[in-house]
Amino acid sequence: MKNARHVDICFSPALHANYHREGNLVVVIDLFRATTAIITAMANGAKSIKPVADIESALACRDNGFVVAGERNGHKLAEFDFGNSPLEFTTGRIQNKDLAITTTNGTQAFAAAQGQEAIAAALINYKAAMQYIQSGKQDVLLLCSGWTNKMNIEDTLLAGKFARDLLAEAGFYSTSDSIAIAEAMLEAAGSNWLEFILDSSPRLKGKYELLKDDMAWAMRQDIFNVVPLLKNDRLVPASEY
Repeated sequence: MKNARHVDICFSPALHANYHREGNLVVVIDLFRATTAIITAMANGAKSIKPVADIESALACRDNGFVVAGERNGHKLAEFDFGNSPLEFTTGRIQNKDLAITTTNGTQAFAAAQGQEAIAAALINYKAAMQYIQSGKQDVLLLCSGWTNKMNIEDTLLAGKFARDLLAEAGFYSTSDSIAIAEAMLEAAGSNWLEFILDSSPRLKGKYELLKDDMAWAMRQDIFNVVPLLKNDRLVPASEY
């Protein structure tokens, strides 16, 4: 299809090399919670956000003036200023600061996307992220952060929503079975994603008390008009979308 843009979904950073297309736009998704937290921090005034794959490198960023955020398996890391709850990143705590963040899954996806044009996407910036994607000319790879390099439900649902809405427009197409898998999950979930996720995921059902406030925040759509864009090793606000 001449000048049409291919859309694909990669369910895990571990599979990224198999889905990468030269020059594609990578849309990183970690609904619960990394991209939701990153978008919230940037909307509340963070100057830049550096996603870091490992704990030691994140802590080392303090020497360069960063505040640091980190979690493993949902829990805030000792010695860190923040965990990974988006509700922690209030304007009073994050405005005009450079933030380094390391998480179990989301920052691993950004590590896979290094050297490519990449943005952070979630429901809370859905419209803005869609506008950014639509404004470009590249093929689009929706990269789910998943869970410990495995597929998860929540990121697949959001990737499926992006794919469905893009493919409803002229100028986008797909040849990928991943799209069909995500669309089938969307159909099964209906309008109540959170109920479907908790019914379907023992992992998240077991963490509901820990994550319920963050989940409620993450399920709100279009509350921020900011798109974090990866420039070199930092996320900064995209100037146009």
